Amino acid sequence: METQAVLYIYSFPSYLKEQPRVKIGRTSGSADADPTELAWQRIRAQVRTSHPEEPQLLSAIKILDERVESIIHSQLTAKGYHVAEAPGIEWFRFPNQQELQDFVNKLYRAVIFDDYSELIGGRRDIEGDSFESVVAAFGVRKLGGSEFRREIELIKMLDAELSPLYPGFPQWLDKTMSDSRTVFNVAYRDRQAIGVAIWKPKSRDIAKLSTLYVYQEFRRSGIGRNLILTCFEQWKLERIRRAFVTTARIELIPFFERYGFWVEGIGREIYEREGHQPEWFLTKLLFYDPDTNNLDVINKARYLFPSIIGSSYNSTGRKEVIQVQYNDATIDLLDSDSHSIHRCSFHSWLNLTYPAESIYTPRTAYVIPIRPQFLIQIFQAGKTVYYGKPTCTQDDMRGALILFYASRPISGVVAIARIVNRYIGTPAQLYSDLGVRGVLTLEQIGGEAQTRHAVEFDFLMPLRQAISRNDLLSNGVLNGTPQTMHSISLERYRRAVELGGIYAG
Repeated sequence: METQAVLYIYSFPSYLKEQPRVKIGRTSGSADADPTELAWQRIRAQVRTSHPEEPQLLSAIKILDERVESIIHSQLTAKGYHVAEAPGIEWFRFPNQQELQDFVNKLYRAVIFDDYSELIGGRRDIEGDSFESVVAAFGVRKLGGSEFRREIELIKMLDAELSPLYPGFPQWLDKTMSDSRTVFNVAYRDRQAIGVAIWKPKSRDIAKLSTLYVYQEFRRSGIGRNLILTCFEQWKLERIRRAFVTTARIELIPFFERYGFWVEGIGREIYEREGHQPEWFLTKLLFYDPDTNNLDVINKARYLFPSIIGSSYNSTGRKEVIQVQYNDATIDLLDSDSHSIHRCSFHSWLNLTYPAESIYTPRTAYVIPIRPQFLIQIFQAGKTVYYGKPTCTQDDMRGALILFYASRPISGVVAIARIVNRYIGTPAQLYSDLGVRGVLTLEQIGGEAQTRHAVEFDFLMPLRQAISRNDLLSNGVLNGTPQTMHSISLERYRRAVELGGIYAG
């Protein structure tokens, strides 16, 4: 029987006064059941006759990830809202009614958009609006083993979560921290280490990503993305051609696939685990030669999806890729019979063949002027949407590249990204579809009768150094100070990246 998880919030009338106290819990039941009824069943089982008042249900929401409950508990406890004298760990006291209502609103938005960055909150250690503040908001630093040893709390969390899955993990970690070849990319929030990506070269052009870990309460807020993108930039500098990772966490597979890894196999009984939990093997190929014609695309496709002979497990096998079709930002790999071998979005294809430039990449890039404070918020909260007045409305921007130009006091290009899609509509329509994926409120996006666009992006990275307005002008990247989002040639974009470099920890 399929089940669903339900997050519920309830209290009693006498508890909902000046400093409201509420209980935040989770229950489960049939996928066909009403979440409200499941919540009431759980509440009635808890309350029985222990309180003279009737309980009041404030919220009952179906959640796709059971970890949402622990994320909320951790964040509210960190704020000092946990009621220590109450039985259990699920009672919380809010300072006032408005803050409780704001929390409930954030919860509904997080569930609707499957985006918990607003609920988790931004970082409080970022001050100012300098280029250094932008890099700090990105929040990833490259450390050596001796430096990483000082991050005691993160190491304890790693040990607690990974030792049950990997026998001998403490010994491995100690050895790894003593290996000068190992790279530790550490993510920080509020000056606390809350995530790490550990990798090291295995041969001249092969790297193993040994560990990618983020504290549970900070997941789904862009931390994992920043860690893996930092690894990509380091692999590019080392000219790594193949990176591989293994994981027992099946929920991590979609994340790795999103950034161009694919499953190559499953290892059974590699580790003595309860329930014979397997290990998944994933690989990311890094292509460096840009496409010059369609044959280059076909050769990459053949390398990624080689032909497979028929067997007793797969009688038809897989034929060789003969043709690649590109239509409406969709890539279709075809065999000699014009049957589809693999179909994916253009964005996914660019991730598979990253960092090579595709022949389908738009020859036009874009400059987005943005206030430093907004860009800092985008980085620190893991946002992926920019709202603004629509420009270049006839352009198909999918796959195009972005230069973010930060206004005063920086006055220069500080970050890059790639466009996934662009949407045009009223502020209400855009906010309804994309909502908290950007940093602006509905009122900040625009008035009811106005038209706006929302630019959805990925691969957002700060530059190694800001490129000043004067350098942009003297090198022919810009003709003047950007006032609105506008297009430039791809060649000008390349010139800017050469000037600034991409941040690599």
